[in-house]
Amino acid sequence: MVYITVMLSFAIVEGMIGITHTNVHLVRDFLNSFLMISALVFSSKALELSLNKEDEDYEYGYRRFNILAAFVNSVYLMFSFMFNFVDNLHHMVEHWEIDSHNSSNSSSAHDHSHND
Repeated sequence: MVYITVMLSFAIVEGMIGITHTNVHLVRDFLNSFLMISALVFSSKALELSLNKEDEDYEYGYRRFNILAAFVNSVYLMFSFMFNFVDNLHHMVEHWEIDSHNSSNSSSAHDHSHND
């Protein structure tokens, strides 16, 4: 519970700073952290419920909540993969554009110095 509280407090501070400074990376980190915390809380509660014995409402017991917890974790991992993949692809393309722009500027400056 302490881990979740610390992570949530860091995520809230990160989100507030990202929104006030209009920093997209901090807002993206906030959303990723919030999604992780939500999946962790939901899975923890489902695992806790899966330990209950059978009763009138659930004649097979609460064992299926264990499967639900695993499903929530797998969905979180898929969304996390997609967020990170798109973000890394964006950074890679951005750096290629910067590198190609810098190399064309340096080569044109180099060509002008030899023409004198």
